[in-house]
Amino acid sequence: YYKDNQDFILPTSRKNEVVNFVKKGLKDLSVSRTSFSWGIPVPKDKKHVIYVWLDALTNYISALNFPNTNDKNYKKFWPADVHIIGKDILRFHAIYWPAFLLAAKLPLPKRVFGHGWILSDDKKMSKSLGNILDPIEIIKNYGTDQLRYYLVKEVSLGNDGSISMENLKNCINNDLANNYGNLCQRVFSFIKKNCSNKIPKVKKFIDSDNKLLNQLKNNIPNLIKLINNQNLNEFCRPRTSVIAQPGALLTTQKGIKEVLQAKHSSYQLISKINTQFDEWKKDNPNYIFIGHNIVNFDESVLEYNLFNNLYFPYITRTNRGDTLNLVRALYAFNPSSIKTPLTARGNPSFKLEKLAEMNNLPIEFAHDAYSDVKTSIALAKFVYDIDSKSWSQLEMTMNKEKAIEYVNKNKGFCYLTNFGGRIKLEALSMVCESRYSGWFNTINLANDPTPLLEANNEEFKTLIKKKNRYVISNQHPILLSGKLAVNYEPYNELGADVLNERAKMVFKNKSLAEKFKHMEIDRQLEKEDQASQDNIFPESKANMFTKFGQQEVIKEFHEKKTWEEKYKVGLSLRDPRAQFILKRLIFDESPTTLSDDDFKSVHRELHDRLVINQERPFTTIPEAMMQTDTELSNLEDSEDENKDKKLKILNEYNTYLSFLENYFSTKNPQPLKTGKELVKQIFS
Repeated sequence: YYKDNQDFILPTSRKNEVVNFVKKGLKDLSVSRTSFSWGIPVPKDKKHVIYVWLDALTNYISALNFPNTNDKNYKKFWPADVHIIGKDILRFHAIYWPAFLLAAKLPLPKRVFGHGWILSDDKKMSKSLGNILDPIEIIKNYGTDQLRYYLVKEVSLGNDGSISMENLKNCINNDLANNYGNLCQRVFSFIKKNCSNKIPKVKKFIDSDNKLLNQLKNNIPNLIKLINNQNLNEFCRPRTSVIAQPGALLTTQKGIKEVLQAKHSSYQLISKINTQFDEWKKDNPNYIFIGHNIVNFDESVLEYNLFNNLYFPYITRTNRGDTLNLVRALYAFNPSSIKTPLTARGNPSFKLEKLAEMNNLPIEFAHDAYSDVKTSIALAKFVYDIDSKSWSQLEMTMNKEKAIEYVNKNKGFCYLTNFGGRIKLEALSMVCESRYSGWFNTINLANDPTPLLEANNEEFKTLIKKKNRYVISNQHPILLSGKLAVNYEPYNELGADVLNERAKMVFKNKSLAEKFKHMEIDRQLEKEDQASQDNIFPESKANMFTKFGQQEVIKEFHEKKTWEEKYKVGLSLRDPRAQFILKRLIFDESPTTLSDDDFKSVHRELHDRLVINQERPFTTIPEAMMQTDTELSNLEDSEDENKDKKLKILNEYNTYLSFLENYFSTKNPQPLKTGKELVKQIFS
């Protein structure tokens, strides 16, 4: 029944709990008890009473005059559209209740929604604590709509939600009285001043009015679908030119068949994301974009995709933070303040879902976009509540300019590092800015800088290894007062005087700065000699975008509605790298738009890129096939509870990869179809 009715239990995390419980096997359930006397006696055996959940659950239909199934109330209200149930009694409503009804051949409720607890100031309500909140009393004091507004704003559907009377008062005063109240006051004043105290009658809508109304009307089906499914995640069709690693499909639990039929293409979804970021930045240029482990992962993926869709990639660079850095700093200050699992080496692990579980933070489903956002917000609040005094320092370096100012003003400072899970504070002093803007060459004050000062350029390159550190200003570096160093090894043995003396020798030293400059030039030359020659346009160098020039052409490209118009505009781009990205983008989005020569040119390039079995700085088809085989082999012997689903995902992906390998190897290629037609072509 669960398989045939995917939305019977929501949210997804609750459904997974129930399904996994059922998969382990169900035991017989006794419908009577003898251990107590309260309850409904079993007819003909007064020693037994009816099991309370068999009794209680049937109240849903006995209240509708069941067993009279012809009763008007029964016909009107059963089956129920939705049961909203507290998460602690979900099992009874999602397993026992459906079993009872199926056994009696009665219709099941259409949906069971497992909600979190309503807490009072973050604590469970109980008579002994005396913290029970009476909604009737709250309504008497503050009003029905005020309470509704607060609950909608503060309590996420499905999660635990905390009601604080202090927060309720602030919400009413700030949001309703100040914000909405001020809006009403301005509108009424405008009407009084300009419209003779009357709302003017609108005789006929103008074009802009009709456009707005039509947008709202057209969006209603989408809103209904979102509300019905409680699914706020969006995903897009994959680009033909980009080969995903099978691990990504296993993580999201989405098979390639489903992904190929997604509503949005890659370009459409990236365009929506870019528009959303633009709107946020227009609203407040100083907004900070924050998430968990985003600086080294999510943001790199975001920048890569923006760049390859001809959007400016660095939309978050100047103001961004990482909750991973925040919790590492909290752990460094006070390891007992946060519970962490341990890695195989015995070091603390800071994976979001594990941190949430161990520190009682809300989490529904790992790697679910909406769930991860809510958990990251809760984690940031957790860090603030534990150490609010240090928060301003931790938050300060989320801003690139403030981080640069701090490094430039302080001769010595502490920098939080992480190697294989080991958290360390290093005492550093800045020498100079590197060839990359906002990247600073620093020296670890644990080492005597004298040999570095006396060395020539070649000797310096050898000596500096493991003694210098890049501090990157736009990656939310955790920078703290240099005075803290003497509390940590090995600086506690050196003492403050030695550290201060070394900082004076190193800080903005011109001789050391010149040596760093020569070292960076040599390293760059070595890097270029060793660089892969087939990766002519390395996607990681997203700063190329600013060198393309012709930004007005790129802007016009995005403004055009059809791919034919976009192609025509894009052909005027002079930079060959921009032309390459443009044509590959259109090859993925609308291949029939390209001229025959351009289509065949991109097809040949992708064959050389993706089909030839060589080590590349991106995933190739042979590499993805090998990874898929490895994942299949690992799953065969595992006891993974989602084994069957994962095996299906991997086998389908193997079929897809074989199809692409054949497609890019053909000498007379034709443009691929999209959506259901492409799925039919691949899997028929």
